Amino acid sequence: MRDSYDRCLTYLDDQIGRLFKELTRRGELDDTIVIVTADHGEHLGEQRLYGHGCSLYRPELHVPLLVFAPGAVPTGQVVKAPVSLRDLPATVVDLLGLAADSPFPGRSLAAAWSGAPAPFPVDSLLSEVELPPEADPNGGRSPVCRGPMLSLVADGWHYIRNGDGREELYDFEHDTDETHDLAGSADKAEVMRTLRARITEGSEPGRPFHKGAAPKAFDSPARLATRRSSTAAKRL
Repeated sequence: MRDSYDRCLTYLDDQIGRLFKELTRRGELDDTIVIVTADHGEHLGEQRLYGHGCSLYRPELHVPLLVFAPGAVPTGQVVKAPVSLRDLPATVVDLLGLAADSPFPGRSLAAAWSGAPAPFPVDSLLSEVELPPEADPNGGRSPVCRGPMLSLVADGWHYIRNGDGREELYDFEHDTDETHDLAGSADKAEVMRTLRARITEGSEPGRPFHKGAAPKAFDSPARLATRRSSTAAKRL
């Protein structure tokens, strides 16, 4: 299975290479933002699980995120801080110079590679899964089969609340395989109380996307293009 997955990644890598070659041929590479990511990770035997949509362990949450934007993003820089895909639309708008007019929820990730990472709102690192796959690849053993799950990555910890009420806690920075559950450790009681409160706050029904002004209605690409032209003109 891992070999098959690796072959898929090799094919994808080749296709991304073709994209960059074509952009270079057209002379458009330096004026193009390229973002490579995924909508979910994949279990390949970790925690004795396979597939996706079955848990909130790290193999499902940790996905690639490559941002190529000449002149705006430093080449080769690696950001280790956990971030959310939810912030990508706001990031793209920021890279286009339209941050003040962004209609999207979330916050730009530009600060993460500028050397001064800003704290992200609690729901930026909140994940949830509600329904098991129609055909559970784990024969009914998937954690989500016990009910909707929530997880929060914050302050170097990964807190998971299972549908049956069971809680899990992992050292996000040092226990990358998530094999040592610390939820029952007496010396982690305060950490558990803090994360429990934060995940409850972040999962309240009707909670706004982010603190501050409500997000504006989504603009059409044409309107955003007009704003971009206007911004460029002002800079001239």
